[in-house]
Formats: sequence, C-alpha cells, structure tokens
Amino acid sequence: MTINKYCWFFSFSIKLFSVFTIIYLTFSFPINAHHKIDNPTIKFSESPEIRNFFFEWRGHINLDRKKENHETYHQVLEFVKGWNKRYETDFELHIADLKNSSLAIPKVKFQNKYNFINNKNFLFSTFFSFNLATEKNSSDQIEYKFLFQNKFKYFVFNNGFGFYKNINGKNSKNTVLKYFPLIYFKKPIISDIHLAIAGSSDFGKISKFSTYTNQKHQYGVGIKKTFQKNTPREIDLTIAYLKGLNSKSFDQSLIWYVNKSF
Repeated sequence: MTINKYCWFFSFSIKLFSVFTIIYLTFSFPINAHHKIDNPTIKFSESPEIRNFFFEWRGHINLDRKKENHETYHQVLEFVKGWNKRYETDFELHIADLKNSSLAIPKVKFQNKYNFINNKNFLFSTFFSFNLATEKNSSDQIEYKFLFQNKFKYFVFNNGFGFYKNINGKNSKNTVLKYFPLIYFKKPIISDIHLAIAGSSDFGKISKFSTYTNQKHQYGVGIKKTFQKNTPREIDLTIAYLKGLNSKSFDQSLIWYVNKSF
C-alpha cells in the first residue's frame, strides 16, 4: 500500500512537472519575487498514519508590457513539519533561471509559525522567517507576518500583514509593508472546484509610504481542486490569475500551487 502510494505521487508529479517544464523551456525567465498568501492554519494531524510532513511546489509567470518584466519566472519548493496544533516550521528553496546560469537558488528561507488563537470562527497566528540570500549583491532579510482568519457562513476570509526588513546592504534601514487578502468560497462552483478571490499589495517603506502610483497592487481570482480527497493520495492543486491595478504592478500573473501531505 505504501509503495503504491508513493508510486502514484511520483507519477502525478512527473506529469505535472512536464506541463510546467514545457512552459519553462518555451520562455527565457529571469528571477523575480514569488507570490504567496499565508494563512494562520497549522498543518497538523493526530492520526498515526500521518507523519505531518507537507510539501508544496508553487510558482508564477508574469506577463507585462515592459520587456524587462515580461515572462519573468520563479518557483519555490517548500517543506513543512507540523510539530503540534500550535507550531510548525518551514524550509523553502527559491529556484530561478538566471542570466548566464542554467539554474540557481537565489534565496533560502527558514520559517516558524505559531498559532495564538484557534476559535471556531477566528484564528490568529504569527509568522517569522529568516531569508538567506545566496547571490553576491543581494541582502539577507527578516520577514514577519500577522495572520488572521475569519470564518463566515459562505466563505473564509484570510488577512496577512507582512513586514520585510533587509539586515545588510544599502537598504538595511528600511522596513516594507505588504498586505495579502484571500476570500475562499466554501461551496464548490462545479465538481468540487472552489473559487477564491486573492491579491497582494506592496505599500513600500513604513517610514514613508509610497503614493498609490508607486505602490504595487495585484488582485484576481483562482480555483482550487482536491484530488483523491480523504485518501492517502490526496493532493491539492490551485491555479490563479492576478491583474495589476496600476503601472508599477505587473500587468498579469499566472500562479500555481501544488500541496501534498505525508
């Protein structure tokens, strides 16, 4: 049973990876920041059959009228360990195709998430990450977030406020504020496919917020589908489309998430 489970997952991963490999080989992709909307939920199960290890593969492609931004590409491999119902740790590898390099890992993240409030209709967690830059001219970074979740009758509303501070380099004195909302509709639109509204806002430095025209805002819709639900082979797939709301934002972004628990 265990061998069959991993063989199925390996086969599924190969097929999915092949799709995005075709996309990858079609374009020339420089590095850019990735999209992620964290939520306050801790991934943990008390079932003896679940080891509380989780894997996520995500990435995005930006489509933009500016040549230097058009078809920029980034992907992330994330490994998560849930220790209990309150605490989990994450390790992320950021992978990109850089100029004059076939493959590079420009950033490695070490993350911790702790849940403080876990009520029936409200959750609150904090998130802390040390982001290690591997490129010569890049800065290491501290990232911390306040994550909220409100559950309503027909949808779930996630809010994330993120603070990013470089700890070395020329911009080490600046802290940047970002906001990540997500509305997830409980009722499927068709065949267990759920609709979501999501986005991200980059307000710039906290000490001096950028004007709206210099901020970055992207919002759009996504769909989520769970395959082999409530079985050891369960996998979540999310695909989303974001539209830039002003000139500083990417015109369009196509995003994917693949999640698997072990």
